[in-house]
Amino acid sequence: GALEPGAVARAPLVLDSAAMGVAAVDVLLVLRSFSASIWLVCRQLRELLVIFHNRELRCEALSVFFLRCVDWPINGKMCRPKFSEAAWSELRKRLGYVNLFPFFQPESSFYTLDLSVPEQKRVLHLLIRLGNAESPGGGNFKGARIDKNPGSTLNFEPFTAGIPLSWDSYEAIPSVGIVELTYLCSMDDVKLRVRRRLAASVGGWSHLPEDPPEIQKMLQWWSVLDDVPQEAVRVLVFLVTYFRSLGEAFAACDTNKDKKL
Repeated sequence: GALEPGAVARAPLVLDSAAMGVAAVDVLLVLRSFSASIWLVCRQLRELLVIFHNRELRCEALSVFFLRCVDWPINGKMCRPKFSEAAWSELRKRLGYVNLFPFFQPESSFYTLDLSVPEQKRVLHLLIRLGNAESPGGGNFKGARIDKNPGSTLNFEPFTAGIPLSWDSYEAIPSVGIVELTYLCSMDDVKLRVRRRLAASVGGWSHLPEDPPEIQKMLQWWSVLDDVPQEAVRVLVFLVTYFRSLGEAFAACDTNKDKKL
């Protein structure tokens, strides 16, 4: 059975192939040889990825171990920053859009989905089901647009009336076209039970706890800077540059000293 996530997380992976005088490719070969005998948590996999500076080896390491992570659908997003957008796109095609879908942390994730590919169409349906549960009316879909007849030149048009309600049924989604959208959800609207149900029914992660407080204990919220608006990044850089803590920054902005902005 899977090791307890809390116990595993307290045992960091410390490997330095350069210090050991071993080629990174040999380290990966050794790790692969016993990968089927161990379980990890995503934080350990994130630490493991760091030792592979070569892009191909890092991608290979993720391919070998991501399904050995007992909390992958919950915390897999913390491994995403270790790859460029192009590399992650290649991994999606190689390992599967559903396998790499961040079931519990889809916030700010941008998707380009080809409806002629069944798995990508399934991901769109998954997002629609999640959006309808957390914010009925399509409020969680930002910048949604579609190219109904993709050719050599893409010609996107926005969903002026929102994503069709009929698309809540997988069969109603057309099998031709390219859809682009970003999923954004307020923390107040997050429904962990719904995300857990989708992770189990679509992703096959049926071992996850069903009780939201238990899921919350495992969950480590993560953001990918590639997905964060540049305006927010600029504000963060300013705060880190001129203030020693967020508390100090808040105090500087709180001119009325009423603990409100």
